[in-house]
Amino acid sequence: MKISNYEACISIPEYVVGKLYLGSPLPHTTTPHSFEISVMGAIEKRLNEREAAHRQKVRDYYEKHEIFSIFAELQKELILHKPANSLEFMARQLEVKPGLRVIIAGPPAGGKGTQCERIKETFGLVHISTGDLLREEVSKGSELGMEAKSYMESGGLVPDSVVIGMVKEKLATRECREAGWLLDGFPRTRLQAQALISSGILPDKVVVLDVPDEVIVERVSGRRMDPKSGKIYHTTFNPPPEGVEVMQRSDDTAEAILPRLKTYYRNITPILSCYAAVTVHVDGNRPTGTVWNEVHRLLVAKPLALGPRVNPIRCILHAGNDAVAKEQADLLQRKYKCQNGGALDLSGAAANVAEVAAQLTDKSFVKDGWILKCPLSAHLAEQIRNHQEISATRVILLADDISDATVEGLASWYGKVALVISANQSAQTIHEQIVAFVDGESPVA
Repeated sequence: MKISNYEACISIPEYVVGKLYLGSPLPHTTTPHSFEISVMGAIEKRLNEREAAHRQKVRDYYEKHEIFSIFAELQKELILHKPANSLEFMARQLEVKPGLRVIIAGPPAGGKGTQCERIKETFGLVHISTGDLLREEVSKGSELGMEAKSYMESGGLVPDSVVIGMVKEKLATRECREAGWLLDGFPRTRLQAQALISSGILPDKVVVLDVPDEVIVERVSGRRMDPKSGKIYHTTFNPPPEGVEVMQRSDDTAEAILPRLKTYYRNITPILSCYAAVTVHVDGNRPTGTVWNEVHRLLVAKPLALGPRVNPIRCILHAGNDAVAKEQADLLQRKYKCQNGGALDLSGAAANVAEVAAQLTDKSFVKDGWILKCPLSAHLAEQIRNHQEISATRVILLADDISDATVEGLASWYGKVALVISANQSAQTIHEQIVAFVDGESPVA
């Protein structure tokens, strides 16, 4: 049965049309013309809703089976290896699931060494530091090792081209592909980062340990190194085992650390701009175990499938600070041109989840998307869960203390559609992290 024109429309009772096409009777109309408008408008609305539902099913399928991620991974490997037969190469690559790939960054004495040990032990990754890699290549007598040795013996710095060449060769090994890798303190400059990216070497996560300068100065004065293994210890926080002779490096003093900090800050922002979509910041000025718990949680979190958003944004923004939440909601509304009216705010004491859920069925919200701002509340999240109309594709948890039990509980409850972000950052940094998560874009700047 098909309504193709005006005459057909007015020949059918309104109740029948409503039941056939919309599942419920239409509101009573008084004229054929108004009846035609109501029918056609309602049918158009239903078709739009069905199209949106279909697109969501496609997206859900892609995310469930990681289709975008698989193709992104194959693209990286093609760039890295440049095989003669691309199809055969991709078929072989699909037989082996790649391991986790991590870059860890932070200021000198920021705690990278301690976290690297735990990451390596927990995930079985191949730990790569350029210092160890240089010593290994020199001892093997490889071509790159001998080239590096000539610079080292003359007292010069080993050029980027040599260091990058060593790193690329190491990461291209089957061991690194299958077990995964952990790059410790590399890249150190934006040029190095871009060289890795252009070679198809992309991390799953970039973990940045943030530690105040005064704490760094305190830590560095107690640092000691085992000259045989290169392992770093600390006289207070991580003393060397009995029988291990250690030394203090000349650059591990309060006077020497300040220029190194300036160099680090000058380079870290351009580096992280290359990896904006996969960068996570961790407060490193806490007990080692607390820092590790957060690092571990971030690394085990399943990444969203890469690829374009095929639907309007539907985002729940939980936040402990209402002013921060409002600022971010406004930024997202302007970027994605979605609905962000005052009704989509569950922050007030009189907030009514049912009323908001009803408003989200409006055509404008279905078509343009929405941002729903609400507090960090498990009780409120449970109410939201009971309303199918509030079906979010992304959930942002903005918290001053991201290790708070409520935050961790909400992150676990929402699963892979949720991202925990520290509110103790600039508004622009927070916005960039949210946009990268919402878009699910590739981590190539």
